[in-house]
Amino acid sequence: MREQHELLEFIKGREEQKFVLVTITDTVGSTYRKKGFKKLIASDGASVGLISGGCLESEIIEKALTMKEKRFSYVVDSTSKLDRVFGYSIGCQGKIYLNFEKLKGSDLLSKKEIKQSLKETLDVFVFGAGPDILPLKELLDWMRWRVSFYTHRSDQFEEKKRMNWDIKKVDPFSFDGPISFPERTALLLMSHNYPSDLEILRHFLNYPMGYIGILGPNQKKEQMLQDLKSLYNINVSEEALSNIYGPMGVQNLGRGESAIALSIVTQLQSIFFSKEKH
Repeated sequence: MREQHELLEFIKGREEQKFVLVTITDTVGSTYRKKGFKKLIASDGASVGLISGGCLESEIIEKALTMKEKRFSYVVDSTSKLDRVFGYSIGCQGKIYLNFEKLKGSDLLSKKEIKQSLKETLDVFVFGAGPDILPLKELLDWMRWRVSFYTHRSDQFEEKKRMNWDIKKVDPFSFDGPISFPERTALLLMSHNYPSDLEILRHFLNYPMGYIGILGPNQKKEQMLQDLKSLYNINVSEEALSNIYGPMGVQNLGRGESAIALSIVTQLQSIFFSKEKH
C-alpha cells in the first residue's frame, strides 16, 4: 500500500508529463517482487518503486528512457550459473517478466488498478496524543495511511497542533465524527483515560469497523464490554467482537513505546492487507 501511495504522489502535479510504467507480469522462482508490482519512471529519469532490491533499477530506467515503442516486454533471468558470475548477481535465482508502457500522468490516474488503490487505503483514527504516541505516528506516517488524531485534553491538543499534527480536540461524550468507509477504518483507543475510551468505543460500535484496538491488558477489554452492557445495555455482537483487539498489536515483540508502535502497525498491515493482491 505504501508503494501505491508513493506512485500516486509521484504523479501529482505531473499529469501532463509522459511516464513509463513498468509492471511485473509474471515471475518464476525466487524474486524480490512478485506479479503486479510497479515502477514508474519520468522522462527526466526520476522514478518511484522498486522492481528489485536495487540491482536492476539502473537497467530498467535506461530501457524505459530509450524505448521507441509504446509498449514492450522484457525478461530478466538470474537463474543461470553464468549470471551469478558475470550477470546481475542478484542472488534471487528467478525470472522476472516485465511490461514497459508509455503513458501520460492523466492516463495513469485513470487506470483501473490505480483508481482501485485510492479506494483501498486505510483510515486510522487514534484517540490519544500522549508522549507514547510519537513512535506510532512516525510509523503510521511512513505507511502513508490516512491518520487522524483526537484528544480530549487541551494541553495535548495545543502541543500537537504546534507540531503540525492532524489533530482535533473532542468531547468523548458528544463525539459524532462521520466515517466514510468503516470497513477500511482502524480505531485505536490510547487516551489513557478509561471513561473517554469507553465512550468512544460505544460510539464506534454503531459502525461495522474493520478494527478496534484497545491499549492495555485483556482485562481492560473485558471490563469495557461489561460496562457497555451494564451502563448502556449494549451487547456487542459476535461479528463486532471479532474485530476488537485488546491488548492491541502483535504480542511478544518487545516492550516500550517503539515496540508497541511496531506491533500495532504490524497487526494492521496483516489484518487489512495480507490477503490483498499486489
